[in-house]
Amino acid sequence: MLTQKQNRNFYSKLVLLIWGWLCVGSVGVSAQTPQPFLRTGQVFSILQNTNELQVFTVQAGYNSISSIPVGTFSAWAMNAIGFRSTDNYLYGISEANNHLYRIGQGAISQDLGICGLNSNLFYKAGDITPDGQYLYCIGSDVAGNDVNLTKIDLNSFSAQSMNLNGTGHLSDIAIQPSTQQIYGFDSQGLRMVKINPTTATSSAFPIVTPGNFFSGLYFDAFGDLYAIGTTLYGIVDGYFSIHQFTGLETRLTTGPTTMVSDCAGCPYSIELKSNTAPGITLPCNDMEFQYHLANGTGETITGAEFIHPLPPGVQLVSVLQNDFGALVDTASIPGSLRIVNLDIYPGVKKLTLKMHVGDVPKERYNSQPLIKQLPQLYGGICLSDYTKEPGFEDSTAFIVNRFDDDTLNYLWFICHGEILTLDATEFGAGIHWNTGSFAPTLDVDHGGLYQFKAGTSCEEVFVNHDVTSGSCPYTVAVEHTFAPDTTFACSEVVFRFVFRNDSGEPRFNLSFCDTFPTGFSYQNIIRNPFGGISNNIPGDPYFCMEGMTLHEGRDTLEVLVKVDEIAPGNYKSRGLLFGLPLVMGPFRQSDNPYTFVFDSSVLVVKGALADTLILDTLICANAQLILDASPYGKSFLWENGSVDPTFMADSAGFYSVTIFDGCEPAQIIWRLSPGPEMDILPIDPIDIHQGQQAVFHPQITNGGQYLNFSWNDPFPGSLNCQTCIANSARPLQTAIYIFKAWNELCTDSINIEVRVDPSRRLYFPNVFSPNDDGIHDEYVIQSPDYAFLKHFRVHDRWGSCIYQLKDQLLNDQLILWDGRWNGKKCDPGVYTWDALFEFIDGKTKGYQGNITIVR
Repeated sequence: MLTQKQNRNFYSKLVLLIWGWLCVGSVGVSAQTPQPFLRTGQVFSILQNTNELQVFTVQAGYNSISSIPVGTFSAWAMNAIGFRSTDNYLYGISEANNHLYRIGQGAISQDLGICGLNSNLFYKAGDITPDGQYLYCIGSDVAGNDVNLTKIDLNSFSAQSMNLNGTGHLSDIAIQPSTQQIYGFDSQGLRMVKINPTTATSSAFPIVTPGNFFSGLYFDAFGDLYAIGTTLYGIVDGYFSIHQFTGLETRLTTGPTTMVSDCAGCPYSIELKSNTAPGITLPCNDMEFQYHLANGTGETITGAEFIHPLPPGVQLVSVLQNDFGALVDTASIPGSLRIVNLDIYPGVKKLTLKMHVGDVPKERYNSQPLIKQLPQLYGGICLSDYTKEPGFEDSTAFIVNRFDDDTLNYLWFICHGEILTLDATEFGAGIHWNTGSFAPTLDVDHGGLYQFKAGTSCEEVFVNHDVTSGSCPYTVAVEHTFAPDTTFACSEVVFRFVFRNDSGEPRFNLSFCDTFPTGFSYQNIIRNPFGGISNNIPGDPYFCMEGMTLHEGRDTLEVLVKVDEIAPGNYKSRGLLFGLPLVMGPFRQSDNPYTFVFDSSVLVVKGALADTLILDTLICANAQLILDASPYGKSFLWENGSVDPTFMADSAGFYSVTIFDGCEPAQIIWRLSPGPEMDILPIDPIDIHQGQQAVFHPQITNGGQYLNFSWNDPFPGSLNCQTCIANSARPLQTAIYIFKAWNELCTDSINIEVRVDPSRRLYFPNVFSPNDDGIHDEYVIQSPDYAFLKHFRVHDRWGSCIYQLKDQLLNDQLILWDGRWNGKKCDPGVYTWDALFEFIDGKTKGYQGNITIVR
């Protein structure tokens, strides 16, 4: 028996076969001749829900995934696309009929036929070899399991297949332009795989980061591998770079969900990448501009021109590396770098320049290198791509930093055995630490003063990092709590300070202070095991203790504090212990032990803002609303005598409770008004036969300003529309669909039961008369059901098979036999037959019987 997922795949295949059957002779055939694409390094993607072809991009400056529409395919469910270098077309396979298509501008497609593909398999992953000879594609069965690696000869349009094992469910593949190795993503095992195209053997990489999924893969002209898919468990689309040796991904950026089903890149282009080092510098300083130029066209491009308009105040110092093979010109166009008569040979070349940044303001400086005078096939012009940001063809950037002070001081504390990294990258190049290091970062594992000077003739700064180390966990710590942690105005609360000394010896002559929140005042000390002197008197808005001794271990100081007549809210408090040895850090702030971060302790003061507080809210019809008085006190009396903090209201009206905490009793009144009406009329159970469609027309009464709704599909894919009120479903077994509607406040829902009759309705006649009189000339099976004929065979009385029919889609009337054998009419008499059908739920069933021919 097939699984539910296999049922869905079979149903999808059946729908696509119906589409192909309805469009025999015309599916995907355009009246127009497709025009080839340019080769500009573009990345093509297909949207699963709309069958649209788009150019994938990442918006420069915004670094968000976007797309540019190309057109909508006339052939349904196009997949396994690849870019062919010899004619500049895309080629892909339609799941509707497993035909191969040539695709040009505007997504105009030309049907090239079946090309030897297996009609029982799906072809969703594909790519074309760099020489344009073969389209490699993955054939998978109805359950999604990869079965074979097929290569289609794009010259003879014939196909060869090799068995494929261990790849799982490949969502897409991409062919490395240099090594010809095939990379794919296993959507079942959630890992990258590599396939040898000669032997079809594969090897798997580690699992990718949880929540990441790839639906499309491609290579660029540099031979780098990228993926398009989703991240954060499908919440947003993701764009990734893939390490070709580890198979692990780096997420570059995200964007709105678009349901990309496949993609193909065009690496047969000219591409330019640029970078700056360091990315942050000081004015009047030197830095590097780095350019990488890739030629994936397979030919030498002659007479090109490189030009880079420079930001203000930047000028060339020297050429450090020049693989471009032509001189860098700074004179012909002032303020720009230029190389003319540039011959671009196949492969990747590098140009590195030493540049000087003048006395310019503090800001980010953007500029755009480019290649001009390219052949029209390659777009005529190529804009550079900045490697440090994910945007396509975005400006190259660097930041000039300036500082308000000429001396900067930083204090650090580390535990013994830890390593602290001091980062000086924001100060540009030319860093010289007092340790002798010239690196932009410095790792330290012990206390001390670490200094460096950074600067130039127009900006100089001295930086001091004062690092203190000590034994950890924190040698001395203070925790701050309250008893109780929730109180009311005109009450008293205990401030508890728990001191922990793990430094290995007593600490003497320490001081501790806590400045209370506004409206709190000191009363007296309840407990003090630390000695010392306090000069506080009742009513002080703070507490201080001097001359304290902290012995090893843990103990508690308790102070009674009065809460005056203050408004309800959260009040923060944080004590300060000081006088510790310098090596341990000069002070400690108290910490809230009930939070994960190091922060202030919070006391919650409850109560009403007035003696009488009226709260207006809405209640929905036939709904219950819990009225919660706990934020206002802890002693309650409702109108019905209840002393619980909550009350369950089930209709509109007035509800009141008296609060006896705080400075004076207070009354809280809830004024409940009817909410906007929301009602859905019930729908009686619907009876259908398996394969039929159930139609829903929910009737909604909405008194609100807004209407939202949702459907719950118990068998994902069986519901026709998730965004329609009037809907239909085609479940393969009895199911309950839940329709929910809501406005700005109120909600209603109904359950719709669809009862499915799974019986088979096939009607086989036992006699027919193939005498060409127009009456019963063919042997016809009749059925209103959806099914797929695996085979139908006719045997003579000696048991010999004289006729067979395979792989036919069952419709209302399917002609099985015209009474002929090898083109000749069969003699009258009795013949036996057998047939095997696969039904929409994935189950198969055999039938047999006798046929009598009369003439």
